[in-house]
Amino acid sequence: MVMIISFIVSLLNIFRKLLYKFECFLLSFLPNDPISNPVSDAYRSFKVHPLPVIEPDHLPVSFDKAKAAYEAKHNKPLKPVFR
Repeated sequence: MVMIISFIVSLLNIFRKLLYKFECFLLSFLPNDPISNPVSDAYRSFKVHPLPVIEPDHLPVSFDKAKAAYEAKHNKPLKPVFR
């Protein structure tokens, strides 16, 4: 029984060494330096978007001007909101 266990352990050791050599062989085909620019945007870790263009027509207006524009458009006064 002891001989069988020792034989199995020695076979497992040999198998482990063979797997290590096979792994080293496969790793020799991988490139050593990573590509500096990824091909796709999905693989980038950080991306900065350009700043939006703020046109003068879309700047915030005062409440009084917005209220007057609402009254001119809908022909009724703006109702207050009660919460």
